[in-house]
Amino acid sequence: MSPAHDDAVAAWLRMRDAEGAVHAELVQHLPLGQYHLRALRAVADGARSLAAVADATDGHIASVARLVDELVLVDLVMRTPDPDDRRHVVLRATAHGHQLANRFAALDRALSSRLVTMLSEQEAALLAAALGRMTAAAADVVAELELDPTALDGLL
Repeated sequence: MSPAHDDAVAAWLRMRDAEGAVHAELVQHLPLGQYHLRALRAVADGARSLAAVADATDGHIASVARLVDELVLVDLVMRTPDPDDRRHVVLRATAHGHQLANRFAALDRALSSRLVTMLSEQEAALLAAALGRMTAAAADVVAELELDPTALDGLL
């Protein structure tokens, strides 16, 4: 990698850390932790099973099960019988769960908008293009790892 690429990686990681700090600050004022909110957002966005929530949050199924149990206890998520297979349950956000997930998503969007408006139009266009390319490349890496889980062994 070139020095410019090294600088970009360092800046990207600092941005992720800063975003995590903002999320941690936001959730301090809520009755849930960051991971609870991620799981709640996944359910509110349509994840209907523990496996789907785990996929959406990149979490382990056992950890996600505990998070969902806690979300059920505080009436943000409910379990209902699967109409197609009574042996399974379907996860659904309650009205309050949807409200909280939407509020957090709005705060997240507002923060991102505030940060992006600090850029010039040219910088914002370059950022959008670069992030689009990075998103596509990330999807390619995921596909490679699904085909060959050892694909990154040489890098680690």
